[in-house]
Amino acid sequence: MSTPESRAKHTAWMRGWRAANPERRKENDRRRNAAHPERRRATNAKSYAAHREERLARRREQYAINAEMRRSEARDRRAANPEKTRAATRATHLTKYGITVAEYETMLAEQCGVCWICGGMPRARRLAVDHEHESQAVRGLLCHECNIGLGNFSDSEELLTRAIEYLRRSRLPRLVKQEG
Repeated sequence: MSTPESRAKHTAWMRGWRAANPERRKENDRRRNAAHPERRRATNAKSYAAHREERLARRREQYAINAEMRRSEARDRRAANPEKTRAATRATHLTKYGITVAEYETMLAEQCGVCWICGGMPRARRLAVDHEHESQAVRGLLCHECNIGLGNFSDSEELLTRAIEYLRRSRLPRLVKQEG
């Protein structure tokens, strides 16, 4: 039968042995974990759950402490490599639509470098990737103005048809009511 004193003595001895034999300890741990992986997973999950809030608080604290330094380093990296930054930003942006830079370039070549709707050349910006908002399917490349225009009509064929009717009607001569 073990007593609190004997357990404390054994614990102290184990700590000393582990400190004196780090390589043997690691090897023993590897063997034990390989023999009982489910026990290690259960122990890790229990530990993670028990200390989750402490771990998150520590991460938030470290993030806050290092935030300005990370921002400064990122600014310096972007300033040192503007072309690389632009290319990476563009590639990341295109992944939202599920296309690569090469696919964008292919679409641009197929459209002869102009907007699909108005046929205009892009001015200050590149042509925007127009997509179906529900399915995210890419439809084509549009200039900023045409892309915003479609967005303002909520991609609705009915609203666009009504807008066309309105434009046609407004071209008819107006009948002005004369007061008399």
